[in-house]
Amino acid sequence: MSSAPDTADRIFSGIQPTGRKHLGNYIGAIRQYVEGQDRVAEGEAIYCIVDLHAITLDYEPTELRARVHDTIAILLAAGLDPERCVLFRQSDVREHTELCWLLSAVTAWGDLNRMHQWKAKRELLEDRRGAFVSAGLFNYPILQAADVLAYRATVVPVGDDQRQHIELMREIARRFNERFGPTLVEPAHRIPAQGARIMDLQDPSSKMSTTGSSDQGTVYVKRQCMHCHQAACASACPTEAMNKTLKGPVIWDGDKCIGCRFCMISCPFDIPKFEYNEWNPRLIKCTMCFERQKEGMKPACVQACPTDTLQFGIQVDNLEIARHRIYAHPDKYVHQIYGEHEAGGTGWLYLSAVPFDQLGFRTDLGRTPYPEYTREFLYAVPAILFGVPAFLLALNALADKGEPEEVTELGLHAGEGGHKP
Repeated sequence: MSSAPDTADRIFSGIQPTGRKHLGNYIGAIRQYVEGQDRVAEGEAIYCIVDLHAITLDYEPTELRARVHDTIAILLAAGLDPERCVLFRQSDVREHTELCWLLSAVTAWGDLNRMHQWKAKRELLEDRRGAFVSAGLFNYPILQAADVLAYRATVVPVGDDQRQHIELMREIARRFNERFGPTLVEPAHRIPAQGARIMDLQDPSSKMSTTGSSDQGTVYVKRQCMHCHQAACASACPTEAMNKTLKGPVIWDGDKCIGCRFCMISCPFDIPKFEYNEWNPRLIKCTMCFERQKEGMKPACVQACPTDTLQFGIQVDNLEIARHRIYAHPDKYVHQIYGEHEAGGTGWLYLSAVPFDQLGFRTDLGRTPYPEYTREFLYAVPAILFGVPAFLLALNALADKGEPEEVTELGLHAGEGGHKP
């Protein structure tokens, strides 16, 4: 359950529609967006697809338009709800560029020239033959400041690499207010305690980036239903709409579902999601292609994977393969098979070159299956429902047994045998 909204805050953050979204985007931005919309009042979480920032580097217009749609789809799939937050494209609001020009009059050239990201991206571009370094890249922080200050946002969820930009943004707001009176709000950054800066795997001195990293240095994580051996969602479902099959997959039957959302609350991996814009929403989750399995086929993702990153088979065999890879390449993998023991074990297993908490995986789940935590209570429910009433009825019977008659008889005896005054 989420906590009560903090109505004092207004959140603003933007995400570029460039490149494929990777782990750094998820932990540093997307996950914070979803948490933010539940933390503030409805409509006070404002998120923007910053396509104007994307054109500061070489781009192809058709591809950029497609990337905008792709980024929106990713945000919605991650859990952003347009009924609770504001989600829009930057270029649709011309006030962003107008305010950028006004703020440039109170921004020092020296401040922009000291920006670490400007220096790093300029050096990266200058190392490429025939590269073009645009003035837009230099002025990037001013437009970023305009994005936030235009909405009087108080909080900006960002990764650690944006800390310097937020400080400049606050300085720009102070200068503007000193010259023209109190107008703009100085926002505070909100940087995650873990995963604030995800580094490139091939160049650990550089941040993972959609524009600067190589494919070899970027981590892509496939997230889906973990198909727990003892599924908490199936255990919590009062109508058996969530069902753990004998073959392993956890599947959902829409005909039995009453929409209680107990599966969402109980899942330790926060996987089940319902559609938000349908009167009779479906639950969206991986079924491990259960229908394909019944026909003797592999899950579609495994069959389509061009690099054999995904494997499918009997769990015991997969565990043996995973252990062999770890022992054969101890410098390549973290010495852990995620899913072997977490929450009692899952149908999906992961190997990784970086610690799993840095990938956004929960590492505090323990080994006990979640249904075990409620088993004793559920076993006690029938005893409580039937035992307590029976016990109370028995007490009532004992209390009532012969008591009124005995009192009456004593009274009669006293009247008959007593002394008259």
